[in-house]
Amino acid sequence: MAGSMNSSQPSSARSADPDLGASRRRRRRRLPLWLASLRQHPYQVALVGALVEVLIAILLSRANHHDILGLAGAEAILVGLIAAVLAGPLAGLATTTAGAVAFWVFISDTGETAPTAATIVAAVLWGVAVVAGGAIADALRREAAARRKADEESAALHRRLESALLPIIPSSIDGYETTTLYRPGEDRLGLGGDFYDLQVLEDGSLALLIGDVSGHGPHSAALGASLRAAWRGLVQAGIDAPSMLTALSYVAESEASADDLFATMWLGWLDRGGSRLRMGSLGHPAPLLLTSDVRHLESSPVPPLGVVPHQEWLPSEVDLPGAWTMVLYTDGLVEGRAAPGVSERFGSERLLEWFADRGAAATDDTTLQALISALEEANGGPLPDDVAVLVLTRAPEDAAPGVSPPAGPEL
Repeated sequence: MAGSMNSSQPSSARSADPDLGASRRRRRRRLPLWLASLRQHPYQVALVGALVEVLIAILLSRANHHDILGLAGAEAILVGLIAAVLAGPLAGLATTTAGAVAFWVFISDTGETAPTAATIVAAVLWGVAVVAGGAIADALRREAAARRKADEESAALHRRLESALLPIIPSSIDGYETTTLYRPGEDRLGLGGDFYDLQVLEDGSLALLIGDVSGHGPHSAALGASLRAAWRGLVQAGIDAPSMLTALSYVAESEASADDLFATMWLGWLDRGGSRLRMGSLGHPAPLLLTSDVRHLESSPVPPLGVVPHQEWLPSEVDLPGAWTMVLYTDGLVEGRAAPGVSERFGSERLLEWFADRGAAATDDTTLQALISALEEANGGPLPDDVAVLVLTRAPEDAAPGVSPPAGPEL
């Protein structure tokens, strides 16, 4: 899957000209659909094939060619095989029989160069070859149909997992602007266990989440989806942080399909005015806070879910200035190489320096795309792990309140 972002994010997998890309896809589909329709008309195909063989036989008779095992036999088998592949073994057999009759009427000099017995044996051999070719084509066609169905089911499952891990988040929420990004690692087209979420609570405050399940594949994705769904229910129910940790630990232990799976998470609660943040990290990278300067939002460390039993957990609290941008991310963003050909990781400190060098007080789609490009250049290629980013910017106080239409990840 290519990366997906709010609103008008670019994707390398997408055609630069959508109309041209759609036109090309329609042209690619038109021929296979036309060929597939011939399967519904075997008699018509057989009739056309027979007429073609008769015409070829007449032309060959004018050339005075009477060898049933030569050009005449070759054309009969060729036309019959084409009919068998297009419309099935019976259509091919009917076409080949017509070819044998055409040979008999227009070419064969019975008793001389093509005796009756030779004509009959040749016709039987033609029929066997054509029926076998048609049967093989049918088997390949069924195999291709089964493969297409499996691909469609896999794509449907991928979409369901993606919607469970990457919810559609409005780009504007009551004085806040949001931007999201998800990009899978270079070795896989499916999803891993990265996930994020944002919930507006009844009192107008916000709950934030970003997390990452170890490993890749459906098991990691399933656990990530379970943790996000559990978190959403817990925050909407107003569960306190220590009880939430207990519940999430239970989900991680009960839903993990492998003993070595664990999950890192960062959880945050913003008050209604966006001036006070309660937060806690379960082994997850600390977010960045972008104001007049750039710094990490550090909190008391707690081990990831699924590693060790958790002790009592109390979130840290921090005051926020009037305008700010918070960048939540998974470790795939900083696990690439610091420079091509070196083993040193890019790391969270270089990420902080990158934002500090830009003097960014706000982060949008363009900024994230520039960041990904810089990270891939440093890594010497695509990033090796999944990347998920959730950016929340406190809009100017004179911004109009309200929630804009969702513009989250394309699903």
